[in-house]
Amino acid sequence: MDIQKEWTRRRSVLMHLIITLLFLCLAGIPFLIFYFHEGRPDRQEIGIVIGSTIINLALVRFLLYLFDRDRLQDILELQAANQQLQANETALLQSEERYRMVLATMPACVAMYEAVNSGDDFIFKEFNRAAEKVDGQPKEKVLGKKVTEVFPGVVSFGLLDVFKQVWQSGQPQHYPVNWYQDDHLTGWRDNYVYKLPSGEIVAIYSDETEKKQAQIQLSESEEKFRSLYHAMSEGMVLYELIFNDRNEPVDYRILDVNPAFEHMLRIPKKKAIGKTSCALYETDAPPFFKEFLKVVETGIPCAFETSFPLLNKHFRISAMRPLPNQFATLFFDITETRKSQDEMAKSQRLESLGLLAGGIAHDFNNLLSGLFGYLDLTLHLAEKGSLLHQRLEKALSAFDQAKALTRQLLTFAKGGSPIKQWCDIKPIIEEAADIALSGANVSYRIECGSNLWPCAMDRGQISQVIGNIILNARQAMPNGGLVRITLSNRTLQTREIPPLPAGCYVETTLSDSGIGIPPDNLLKIFDPFFTTKQEGSGLGLATSFSIIQKHGGHIIATSELGHGSSFHLFLPASPEETTVPITPISASPDKPDSTPTQSLKSRILLMDDENIVLSMAQDMLDSLGYRVTVARQGKDAVDLYQEALLHGERFGMVILDLTVPNGMGGLETLSCLRQIDPEVKAVVSSGYSDSPVVAAPKDFGFRAVIAKPYRFADMVRLLKDVLK
Repeated sequence: MDIQKEWTRRRSVLMHLIITLLFLCLAGIPFLIFYFHEGRPDRQEIGIVIGSTIINLALVRFLLYLFDRDRLQDILELQAANQQLQANETALLQSEERYRMVLATMPACVAMYEAVNSGDDFIFKEFNRAAEKVDGQPKEKVLGKKVTEVFPGVVSFGLLDVFKQVWQSGQPQHYPVNWYQDDHLTGWRDNYVYKLPSGEIVAIYSDETEKKQAQIQLSESEEKFRSLYHAMSEGMVLYELIFNDRNEPVDYRILDVNPAFEHMLRIPKKKAIGKTSCALYETDAPPFFKEFLKVVETGIPCAFETSFPLLNKHFRISAMRPLPNQFATLFFDITETRKSQDEMAKSQRLESLGLLAGGIAHDFNNLLSGLFGYLDLTLHLAEKGSLLHQRLEKALSAFDQAKALTRQLLTFAKGGSPIKQWCDIKPIIEEAADIALSGANVSYRIECGSNLWPCAMDRGQISQVIGNIILNARQAMPNGGLVRITLSNRTLQTREIPPLPAGCYVETTLSDSGIGIPPDNLLKIFDPFFTTKQEGSGLGLATSFSIIQKHGGHIIATSELGHGSSFHLFLPASPEETTVPITPISASPDKPDSTPTQSLKSRILLMDDENIVLSMAQDMLDSLGYRVTVARQGKDAVDLYQEALLHGERFGMVILDLTVPNGMGGLETLSCLRQIDPEVKAVVSSGYSDSPVVAAPKDFGFRAVIAKPYRFADMVRLLKDVLK
């Protein structure tokens, strides 16, 4: 009985001990188990340290198994549940740490809100680093505050309404890129708003300011390009290459053209787009294909000049590669520039040839003066009706032709400056046309606008120009025809007719219905000595061009084979000037009496550097009964004149050669003579000069001019005019 009680007591104590140990094990606390050995007289304690929960559990399990199997299952389930709880807490802590790490490091801006006031406003619960950077707000100053307080512009921005809608409906929304602005923050924002199961609102957003600004700049740039593309004066075309089955480029197709291209090439945009180059330009091979292909392959731009004969235009084309297998071309209309360059080159060429022609004409005139002068003198000595007289007359019949040729050379050269007067051009044209078409089966018709302006011109030279052109028209219509002449006032703008400056002009157009002029010849017709006629000198149109140019005007020739030619003459005009009366050019003066009278006899001083001219002129004057003194230099002439005055034998007239190489010419000599005798009667003689002295001798102190070559009758007329 005592043994049973003791076992019951010990079992109860052991159970309490086991329960205590169980809690210690569950807490993971190391503990000591002490037990006593009753067999030892000192009852010494023996302790064992149990430091491992696993050992404790094993021990507890063993003890419970021995003492109370019913409680063992409950304790084990409790211990397993505790372990699961610890594992869940650990996993939750790890998940939360990962969430915070992701939230902090993700590049998108994230803000979490909790609804307050029944969803009328929202307070910040989370604010990641990206949001801090974009919005310029530190996290610690944002959390716990209302969104309307931190971002006062959120209402006008429209995002607060989105928050409310998402909070109420639970459906996510995308609030597209929009402009946000308040007193401290501006920018473009793109927002995605979600509602969490917890009821919180999450906004994931990005700063689109740089991207939006780039889009705006790109849009503005595109608009500027589009405006420039449509407004530019240069034609622009975009092409793409066309490849065959072997992937070889064989042609190119038009993708787009601007309005300037349509205007320049007279090709509508609808007709051009989608067409291949061969189809559009009606060619067998793509124009400039090698040049364009090289641009596409290398990306290196190129430029070249070309002409479109059908349009009568010249273009400078620049090509570049905007995209692979594409190229764009710019068309610059350089027609007027080329015309100006051609006119300048022509003027320079004419100027160079003019210098040569002028020098030849000067020397030729001197030779003609001597040759025909002596023939003329001999004619006056020969008996009329004799064989000698007849042959001399035949020889002299070539004088007018030779003189006309040298006059053309002189006019073409730098000499022959026009003596301009304000004239009505119509009667001059009528007279020149009557002379040129006399006896021909070609007629003319003049169409004149009302109130035709007076022109500043040398009527003799303009008559020569009209005569040359009408004569060419007559020869172009061997079977007869009509020369149409139209006269009209023109007010030109700058660069409208290169190289003429802006101003008032009279345009004279002479058109025939002849055979026309080939295009290659049309570029050369104003060149000196160019002719397609067997008996032509090639100076007619060259001289005409030079005359019109010296008048400050311009001449243009157009022609179409089989349909005739037209010449357009532009002469400076003025609506305010009055015309001077015109004496018909064809009216010739009475033939002078070659028999001198006693009243004409006087002393004459003759100065010329050419011996043949000096000798011939002296013989002419001697034959008329004048006393002649000659000099080869201007200085000698001054000395002789001064010496005659000292002896009381004043010269009645002085004839001075204008140009004396390496010596004192006529103008300088006259200046010295007028210092000696202000009343000196001086006449200028010249075969060639670029000085205006020949054109207006009286403006320089001369009484008259006698042009080389001259005949006996010309000398007699001069003497009567000066010595009367």
